[in-house]
Amino acid sequence: MAASSGWLANATLVLASTLGSLAAVEVGLRVTDAAPPSIYEADTTLIYRLAPGGRKTFVHNAANGGAKVRVQINADGFRGPRLLPAGSSRRIVVYGDSFIEGEFAEDSLTLPRMLERVLANRAPTEVVNAGVLGWGPDQEYLRMQQELPVLKPQVVILAVFADNDMGDLVRDRLFRLRPDSSLQAAHVTLHPMLERALTSQAHPSGLRRLAIVRWIERKRRRATESLPVTRARANEPPFSMAGYAEWAMFNATRQFADMREHPDTVLDLLGDSYDVDVSATPDAPSARYKVALMDRLLGEIQRDLARRGVPLVLLTIPSPIDACDTYDVKIDPARYPQYDRRRLSRTVDSLAARHAMRRIDLWEPFRAAGACSLYYHGGDLHWKPAGEAIAVRLLADSLRAWRLAP
Repeated sequence: MAASSGWLANATLVLASTLGSLAAVEVGLRVTDAAPPSIYEADTTLIYRLAPGGRKTFVHNAANGGAKVRVQINADGFRGPRLLPAGSSRRIVVYGDSFIEGEFAEDSLTLPRMLERVLANRAPTEVVNAGVLGWGPDQEYLRMQQELPVLKPQVVILAVFADNDMGDLVRDRLFRLRPDSSLQAAHVTLHPMLERALTSQAHPSGLRRLAIVRWIERKRRRATESLPVTRARANEPPFSMAGYAEWAMFNATRQFADMREHPDTVLDLLGDSYDVDVSATPDAPSARYKVALMDRLLGEIQRDLARRGVPLVLLTIPSPIDACDTYDVKIDPARYPQYDRRRLSRTVDSLAARHAMRRIDLWEPFRAAGACSLYYHGGDLHWKPAGEAIAVRLLADSLRAWRLAP
């Protein structure tokens, strides 16, 4: 009896010690934020959006130094600090994709925060970061419709990345062209696999509520808290920097075909490949459709904001593939004789001009400043703080020239 009692006591001690160790590990993982839930959640209108209060750690690849960046989403669903009380300062909202959200940079080095510091030197100014990784102008426009009546900004800036933003419109399916080429809004649903992944990653349940479980899943590569992807398509070429143009062309063709075959279902969230069909094969059906869809959408955005009495500025950010002469990815003119490195930026800028938008095209300023030094490398196409600084200077000067900022 005594031996049995001793065994039970030892087992209880071992169990208590194990549970205590696991609890300590759980606390440590939570304190260090080593395995937070995803910051991206499903949205019935916008497909997905940033989850209020979300957190993540972005890690630069080795080619760019490997530094870690902490990303914090505020309670209103924007990156950065809480919004100021309404009417306490002049407010500018910047909509865009990952270039604006800027998860590759500390919050103080994102374009909205840098612009805020410059403008606040003259008068109290709040610049709201409404950027979301992977978004296109279609999602940004729908978000404007939701938020502008509440935010009541004095100016809206819409950043367009002249690399993949036209392809985003095809992938998202939120707008389409009618037979007469007019714009039609559409209601789409997420592929069930994407819906489940977004929900379980942003709002974990069961054992996945425990940080230690999520941490083990990530270490074993069984789960990630990034945007989920659907499985690879048949005959998809392998992804590589050397063969990127061919992979991007396959992606453009396949997404255009997917849009026609599954017009109401979103199959990809982050298939953000370079719009090589537009820059290198401008007469291809997918290229013509992308340009026409972007044209109609920009016109609708301009008219909508004009009706609201909110000044709009369109900022065109060139792709490093085009703007840089010696970037990691190159388009072979022998394989694509119609390739024009200026076409993507020029197309966006000319469409903005057609709709009488106030606009800033960064192509020439970036070329003059040595574009290769303004972007990250090793597969990361985002701009560095030096590139953002050029955009901030031009934005601040233009806003003052247009009498939109003090």
